[in-house]
Amino acid sequence: MRAKIKKIFSGKHSYRVLSIFVLAVALVVAGISYAFFTSQDRVDNEVHGTTPEIKLLEPNWTSTGSEAAKHSEPGTTIDKDPYVYNNAGEAVYVRMMISVTNADGKAVDDETEEAILKALMLSDGNTAFVTIDGADITCNNSSFYYYDGYYYYMVDGSTTELLALQADENTTKLFNYITFPVTKAEYQYFEEEFNIVVTAQAITVDSVTGTDFSDIVDKFEEIYA
Repeated sequence: MRAKIKKIFSGKHSYRVLSIFVLAVALVVAGISYAFFTSQDRVDNEVHGTTPEIKLLEPNWTSTGSEAAKHSEPGTTIDKDPYVYNNAGEAVYVRMMISVTNADGKAVDDETEEAILKALMLSDGNTAFVTIDGADITCNNSSFYYYDGYYYYMVDGSTTELLALQADENTTKLFNYITFPVTKAEYQYFEEEFNIVVTAQAITVDSVTGTDFSDIVDKFEEIYA
């Protein structure tokens, strides 16, 4: 279900960025030193017969981020802006998931995952995408609510009401940038190759009999079990 493109530039220090796309598209970032890095990206979309058709896109990465990444240094902010486009003919509810794996596709340890998630930034370039306090994760994007491993697309600022994404409409961007750490202490979590995999899922609004958050979550779990 996933495709990879990777490119390594020569030199004593380099970065490597990979891209993996799951269901619609998933984002992968990998680092192997403290110096310059380069990257390529590719979008693959897959449609499954039991789910509505959606696409996960990142246009700013395509237009500017991928080129900027070829000349970046630690501390640089790079465009990475995944969002969902509803390509179905009816309204859907959307949720997204982020997982962090190593080069072998296995989950990284908790400290590494936390450091990588904290490198994701919102549109102002200063606000972290998530705040992590122990096992608790708070999404700082007001259009999404984090619950039990997923980021649900919500009525802005709500923690109980999902927003129906109409046909031919987009969600807001889940996050906008990746800002790479500067200090060596922070970079220890970026030394080994890793993958940030973003997965998008959708169910039709009509498939759920009620509008309660718990009812919609249950329907997601039923369909994607």
